[in-house]
Amino acid sequence: MIANVKAWYANSLRGKSLTYHIGYLARDRETRPRDATEKAYYEEIGAVANYLFKLAEEGRVSLVQKKVAPMQFEYIATKIR
Repeated sequence: MIANVKAWYANSLRGKSLTYHIGYLARDRETRPRDATEKAYYEEIGAVANYLFKLAEEGRVSLVQKKVAPMQFEYIATKIR
């Protein structure tokens, strides 16, 4: 997942967007995994979010969220430079 997001940033043109998560990111980052597979999945969610937040702080992407259902959002990164 993180490798795909890094590849998207490296290869996409300015203005291109990527949906990087659907759910409730704050809750999903804090979810207690039941097994090793879930643990790896939730660690990847955190890694992707941290990477994109860093790019946003540097002014390289814009992050938005769109509500798709109660307590469920689509998280979108758009490359701006």
